[in-house]
Amino acid sequence: MKRLLLLQIALCISTLTLIAASKYSPAIIHTKTGKKIECLAKFPDLKDKKVSYKLSQKSKVEKIPSESIERIAFINEEEDSYGEVVYTAYTFYDILGTREHKPQWLGVMIKGDAAKGEVTLLMYRENPSTFYIICKRPKERIPTYLGAYTLGSFHIANPFFKKAAEYFSDYPELAKKISEKEFKEKEIMDIVTEYNVWKSAR
Repeated sequence: MKRLLLLQIALCISTLTLIAASKYSPAIIHTKTGKKIECLAKFPDLKDKKVSYKLSQKSKVEKIPSESIERIAFINEEEDSYGEVVYTAYTFYDILGTREHKPQWLGVMIKGDAAKGEVTLLMYRENPSTFYIICKRPKERIPTYLGAYTLGSFHIANPFFKKAAEYFSDYPELAKKISEKEFKEKEIMDIVTEYNVWKSAR
């Protein structure tokens, strides 16, 4: 059964939301050089170019450039869960055409298995009601923006359907469902999950 995006995202970002409310939270910073920094990190804002962290509560605050970070795993000890964020550029399109968007922090909603060719779903929320949908295949240099969904809106001519159908075109049955609007943008987590199940079985 298809699930609504509102419920999906509420569940997926609950950990990140609780963490963001705290100034410094337990985290593991994974750098692009392979180093792991176990620390208390400040949850980065969308366009932060540096991340503040402390090695302990009493330690001094240090900063690390966002571009040197592969990912940050924030740990919610109360719920025994974690949420990941990544700092990356992505391919973006609008009325001006397709271009590379400047790097920013994105939440990891679904982490695909790269060895199996699965897709990773990334998202960010610019305001309380609009979600931006971004996907990445293992061999893509940077992720690809597929569209946005605003709660309560009706997108009759939403380019999401065309973009998403093209993106998942190697799975024709799924692409057909998207192009015929059997799957909507608010069901992106179902789309990515179905694709990854298909891909991992090949």
